[in-house]
Amino acid sequence: MAEAKVDLLALDVDGTLVPLDQIIQPDVLDAIEAASEAGVRIVLATGRNATEALPVWHQLRLSGATRPEGLVTNGGAIVSDPITGQTLYHKPLPRDLANEIATLFLDAGHSAIGNIDRWRWGRDLQIIEGADSALVYDRWFHAMADLRFEAVENFGTNGDATPDVLRLNAVFPLGTGREVEDQIRATYGDRVVTHCIKAPNYGIMLVEVFHPQASKWTALQYIAQGYRIGAGRIAAVGDDRNDIPMLRGAKIGCAMAEAEAEVQQAADVVATEGLAAFIRSLL
Repeated sequence: MAEAKVDLLALDVDGTLVPLDQIIQPDVLDAIEAASEAGVRIVLATGRNATEALPVWHQLRLSGATRPEGLVTNGGAIVSDPITGQTLYHKPLPRDLANEIATLFLDAGHSAIGNIDRWRWGRDLQIIEGADSALVYDRWFHAMADLRFEAVENFGTNGDATPDVLRLNAVFPLGTGREVEDQIRATYGDRVVTHCIKAPNYGIMLVEVFHPQASKWTALQYIAQGYRIGAGRIAAVGDDRNDIPMLRGAKIGCAMAEAEAEVQQAADVVATEGLAAFIRSLL
């Protein structure tokens, strides 16, 4: 059996693990299976919510002790068990802050979309409808199978009886959204983390806002500590701005060849020969 250079491999989904057709390529599946057989724990770390991520996770040929013990979704704001759905860890936005930024989105003509914990609340999203609500429903909600959502007037403040917002989103046409992202950074500073990223499977841009301590890297550290795996035994692969913290934090951070320069500069290596070749290089 091959000896692995790392004990945990974190894989982003869109633009990394799957192309637009949402199917993991056979050579990538074979490489992941080889890594798993060598004892590497495989973790998906994605901006998707769990409902969006699970169809990809189910394509992986993993079994036994090396199956993912945590599924990192919503950009690292939550970790759940991919089999039971149980929430293991979460880092939500403060409710008053979520409502304040929701008002900013609404004033700019955009619906405010709050991702919530389906395991606790039985649904994935809440939406405060704005001027672009038809775009949100057509491009995102109606394109996702099994999505559960509800329209609300605000992200309530009724303590434990109200869902926490894990990730706050607004939808933008492709190539736009950076101005609103800049406005959030200028207004809220280090009180939040914000990204403007592409959601290629829906043909939209998303401006997303998180708790300042929510990231794919902090979520991966939560999973790794349960196995006594330090950063020096972790590899991570990604292609977008929300992957930068885990690319910098891991011992081996790998950017996909199509990633923007900012992402490649944060990585140790670039997967110029493809994802499968990089994964095999870890063995």
